[in-house]
Amino acid sequence: MITRDAILAAGADETLLDAIATAPHDQQESLATLLSELHNLGELDILAAINSGQLDSVSGRPFFTLQRVFCKTLPRIQCPAAAAVAASKRMFEKAGTNLGAGLVYSALQEWFQQSPERVEQGLALIRSDMDSDTGAVRSVLLAGSTHSPNKSIEVALYLSNQPQPHIRLNALWALGRILSEDDGCYFPKVLRRLEEVIDVPLPDNDAAVAIDAALHLLGRIGSGIVEKVEPLLYKACKFPNSAIRHTLAFNLQMHRSIYTEPMIDAVFEALQGTDAHDHRTLQAIDSLLYDWDLDKDRQRVFRLLKRLLCNRDEAIELETMHNFRHRLSDQHGGVLGWYVVSLLITAEQGLCLTADQLLPYQKMPEGLDIDLAQVPLEPSRVLFLARKILGYCLVNATSASALLLSCLRAVSTHERRELENLLLNYFIINYLNSIEWFESMLYPGDPAKDSVNRLSIALNSYLDGLRRHGICAAFKPSERERQLQFHRQAEFWRDVQQKAEENSILSIVAHKATILYGTASIFYVYTDESSPPHRQEASMMSHEHFADLPRLEAIDPVGLRYALHRFRSEVPPS
Repeated sequence: MITRDAILAAGADETLLDAIATAPHDQQESLATLLSELHNLGELDILAAINSGQLDSVSGRPFFTLQRVFCKTLPRIQCPAAAAVAASKRMFEKAGTNLGAGLVYSALQEWFQQSPERVEQGLALIRSDMDSDTGAVRSVLLAGSTHSPNKSIEVALYLSNQPQPHIRLNALWALGRILSEDDGCYFPKVLRRLEEVIDVPLPDNDAAVAIDAALHLLGRIGSGIVEKVEPLLYKACKFPNSAIRHTLAFNLQMHRSIYTEPMIDAVFEALQGTDAHDHRTLQAIDSLLYDWDLDKDRQRVFRLLKRLLCNRDEAIELETMHNFRHRLSDQHGGVLGWYVVSLLITAEQGLCLTADQLLPYQKMPEGLDIDLAQVPLEPSRVLFLARKILGYCLVNATSASALLLSCLRAVSTHERRELENLLLNYFIINYLNSIEWFESMLYPGDPAKDSVNRLSIALNSYLDGLRRHGICAAFKPSERERQLQFHRQAEFWRDVQQKAEENSILSIVAHKATILYGTASIFYVYTDESSPPHRQEASMMSHEHFADLPRLEAIDPVGLRYALHRFRSEVPPS
């Protein structure tokens, strides 16, 4: 139990912050009460301790404890506004990027809310040196709105016209938080000011802060002012920069229900210009799409995805949107299949590669069947799609089989012959058990059943021919021949590596170290200086990965790769 005497002794020894930082969680509330009492009695100055060098020695988990106790204590103490602001700024800067840093200025806002006089002190402090960034503008304006809303709005409008960025941006931000539904006379003034900023943005992200204020205002008050905020959104979306795009994505995720359909369209169009270097906005888009309805809103999401992933000098990698990718793979097969097919029929290499990355490398429990009636295609386009599936997704055997079966279902009976030949020559020959996959995915009355039966008969005929001719000796080497080939290949690559190292500058600037590895790790433990070392052995884990490679990769790799290259480079039929 932390006692009064212990706190006073720690204050005298200049170890007060260390004592606070070690307080158990269940004593933090009582400790905050004790600290505020001692401070108000003049027996202790916690703010002076915060501003001293004591804070530098506190870090990690103890600092989080200190921060929580400080936030509980600050609103209860009596002190000048300058002291409260200085201590809060010091704590905020020490917190850095940790998620609880914002609680410091929330505590400062509570301190100002205690009385109108404190708000006046805060305003006087801001006006006394507007070039100094105290970090108090938001706290003072929000606290002032609880005592005198009209005055707080007027002050915020005045400060939003100041040349200092830290003053102007914080005042713009506060306008979206302090204006209420009852301040009807101030609505035109505030919206006009926000519009001025969006029309003529300054280089300090003023437009992004202004549109954030407008959207936050809409989220607080509701659809009653949507017709006033909507024009501001359209202006912000017209020429968006990185900060505006991030603001648009974040607010759409947080306040989806208040947006009209045209507003959503405008935001999605503005987000299409995000480049690969704008990691912050890409993370916001990733979170937005993770929460979006990927099934009902397919076309809108696909247009955004298409623009993000192609037509760029430096294309965005799908891995940067791992939350969206994970969510899409969790959807039922029809939704994932629709996105894959839509990407493939664009015939753009970047999008087709993305389609392959979206496919799961394991069999989906619900399959990947997709009704291609959702993507109306003529027979020639279905054949084109099948070739793209083979060209880009051949290694994804089970997923590719589901997509190819969907292609069979989408073509009328008398037009299937060419498609069946394509599947037999480039898919079934590569995966002899693919007929079993097809048969397992058929349902009663499946329109593809006759095609699957014909393909099964053709495969059996092909296999019978192989059995009659027997196994080619070139494809069944003896164990001695296999070992000789293995040693020749190992020696060849050893020579290649040696020559590469000899001609490399790394051989001059760095020393080579050879690491031995195996299935166990051996080390020695010395219990004391006189005894011999004890040998310890730890088994190492081994992991195996199996992939069913196309048969032609071994039999005719050049021919297979040439065929896949043709399929990949084929342009859509006119």
